[in-house]
Amino acid sequence: MSDFIAQHSRHSVLTRVDKPEALREALTAKGITTEALPDGRIEAMEVTVEEVGRIAQAQQIAVYEMAAQSASLEEAFMQLTSQQTEYRARKKVQR
Repeated sequence: MSDFIAQHSRHSVLTRVDKPEALREALTAKGITTEALPDGRIEAMEVTVEEVGRIAQAQQIAVYEMAAQSASLEEAFMQLTSQQTEYRARKKVQR
């Protein structure tokens, strides 16, 4: 079950730090996609907590909060089936 979730979902790390822009720049420089959230946290995509921690430490950025995020089974299933159509409408042919 965990393999299915890992293969069909996005993983990210949420961080709250003292210098969010510095962390975003450092992560981006390493090729990691980031997003600044409205509450000031940074979301780093497809990376581990350890990687983000090492990068923050190297930049002397204080980390206040860090958590790995992964999808639930339902979210993984929805991602896997999002492009499939179960029902299709047909155009009625006039005779």
